[in-house]
Amino acid sequence: MIKNNTRGCAFIENSQPKLANVTIKENGLSWRGGGILFNGNSTAVFDPDRRCNIFNNSIEESEGSDLYCGDLTIPGFTRIITVVVDTFTVLNPTEQHAFPLPKFTFDILHGKSTTGVDESVKQVPTEYALRQNYPNPFNPQTTIRYQIPEAGNVAIEIFNMMGQRIRILVEEDKVAGQYSVQWDGRDDSCQGP
Repeated sequence: MIKNNTRGCAFIENSQPKLANVTIKENGLSWRGGGILFNGNSTAVFDPDRRCNIFNNSIEESEGSDLYCGDLTIPGFTRIITVVVDTFTVLNPTEQHAFPLPKFTFDILHGKSTTGVDESVKQVPTEYALRQNYPNPFNPQTTIRYQIPEAGNVAIEIFNMMGQRIRILVEEDKVAGQYSVQWDGRDDSCQGP
């Protein structure tokens, strides 16, 4: 843990530090890079299995509070690494556009101000799953939860004890994610059990 310093980390001129299982938080600075400053031809290698967290670092200027990076091709020229908080994407801005930096595979929590948690941003599942409905037995309805690891057509159908389909709850294309659907016990013709 790197905490309560005038800068979290500074890597100057041609260094390639390897960071794993590090938390860099609550550091402050009057200039750039309260969390991490890369300068010159420096870059970092982050271990994807032992994740790093960088958050709640502050600076007096408005640039690079958590990450600030020197250009990798023009020594001494600096650039800001911008964090897109809602998607945890790290972007390297250029004059015309920004492109993702795939080496940055750690979680980033931006620290200049407190933000809310976006409940719509969920972790993408790695496997298909159909969970036990709840409550079971149900009255007057039950919730069926399921997850899919990739986009595709989803169909959730209810069958009676004789193997006859009585209700189609879901039949549509879905993106990867976790979902739930409620069933009130009625069939497709709105007849109750």
